[in-house]
Amino acid sequence: MINAKIFRQVREFSKVFMLLTVTSFLFRSTLAVPGPTLDLDGLTKDSEVIVVGEVESLQNVRSTVIENQPASISAKVLNASIRVSGTLKGPSESEHLMIQFVEPENFIGWQSVPEHTYAMYFLKQNSGRPFSFTEPFHRFLNAVPGVTPLGTTAIGRVVNQLGGVIASPKTSTGQKQTAIFDLSRSSSPISTSVLRLSLQSSEQEVKLSAAGALLQRNDISALTIATDALLSNSGIISEVLRHNLCYGISEGVKDPKSVQDLRRLLASPDTQVRKAAASALRHTRADDALNPLATLLDDPDQEIRYYSVIGLAEITGQTDWRPNRDVFLASQQKYLTYWRNWARNR
Repeated sequence: MINAKIFRQVREFSKVFMLLTVTSFLFRSTLAVPGPTLDLDGLTKDSEVIVVGEVESLQNVRSTVIENQPASISAKVLNASIRVSGTLKGPSESEHLMIQFVEPENFIGWQSVPEHTYAMYFLKQNSGRPFSFTEPFHRFLNAVPGVTPLGTTAIGRVVNQLGGVIASPKTSTGQKQTAIFDLSRSSSPISTSVLRLSLQSSEQEVKLSAAGALLQRNDISALTIATDALLSNSGIISEVLRHNLCYGISEGVKDPKSVQDLRRLLASPDTQVRKAAASALRHTRADDALNPLATLLDDPDQEIRYYSVIGLAEITGQTDWRPNRDVFLASQQKYLTYWRNWARNR
């Protein structure tokens, strides 16, 4: 029976059943049930050893139980033999590593480890015993053979491997998008550099996935690409990508230099696109955002009108005319009239 502290995540998982939205770009392809969102920097830091290699064999050692009061979860203990092709962190120089881990009999969100999987494996050392995985929800990330472990830091070498997945002609679009999602979970400068390189991809889905990730971190190098895609009438952009781009603009973009592209988005017939642009204009705190925000006072969408009002109030410092949402809904005409008059007389 296993009752170790490392399995406390199961209890939290059963209570919360983590809410992940489409704004996370794509769920990791190996997870059919949401789990804790990947923290790539934290996972890399917490891992004592990170290797790239292939699972050569799996051996069922014994049955066990994961304590998850008030219920218990049936599980099995497995040994995985990994043929190592590169070490990204830690002292391991062995060509083969043995990893022992627990696999629940019924799927609860923990990442399974299929035989012959070539990937990056995140490990903890155990004195005199096989290695263990750093954490159960993200045991490995995608990798491709032949990528040299370059970089002066562990996170740099991990990011470089994900860049190899994106650049490889042998990986699918879905695998590239998953690698972009993984990169988006790192705040390191090198992850930003690799995401920028991904904007050059010939695959539209890959390029726009990278754009959404960059916009979330207020990197507007991707804004023109995103704007052109959102205003395109060709129908080539999926609803998921459209949502991700809008989320990145709405919640990530704050750079005053973004105003010109954001102004273009206000011409979109799509309410979601205009709403994202209005939110970003507010976040820029730029004087150049005042005129485009004022044009939204007459937008047919109520929430966009609200963004217009609070954006104008925040940028101009007129806090008395910045209502909360409930006050605005109750006295909408009062605030719209004030700001329309202000815009005409400025």
